[in-house]
Amino acid sequence: MVENSGGHKKEGLDLKFFGAGPIVNAARLFALDAGVGHTNTVDRLWALQSLAYKDPNLLKDMQEGFEFLTILRIQCQLQQASAAQPLSNYVAPDKLSSLQRSLLKKKEVLHTVARAQSLISKEFRTAIWSELGR
Repeated sequence: MVENSGGHKKEGLDLKFFGAGPIVNAARLFALDAGVGHTNTVDRLWALQSLAYKDPNLLKDMQEGFEFLTILRIQCQLQQASAAQPLSNYVAPDKLSSLQRSLLKKKEVLHTVARAQSLISKEFRTAIWSELGR
């Protein structure tokens, strides 16, 4: 669960870069594809679900995962602030509750990110190549 290289090696997991960020980007792409005009990630995901866009179960999981990661990031940053530490998006797994660790470690949230990326690859890779004339 922790990074193996870089300045935060073995320190923790970047919840924004590896979790919330990919969900935000997937929601943007899906919203563009579906013609959804919302700019808030949760609003986009709700709108997409109401349209039964592609995979409504995935969209629901993305919404719940995004909300979980956002709350977790805020909790970690509040702890950092109260300890007079610089704020970051990194979380050390040993600082999490067993439930939080389980949701991340068993890849419930990160598995949702992988599912979204797989759908993007499957649905949009062909569209990109056809636009390029390949």
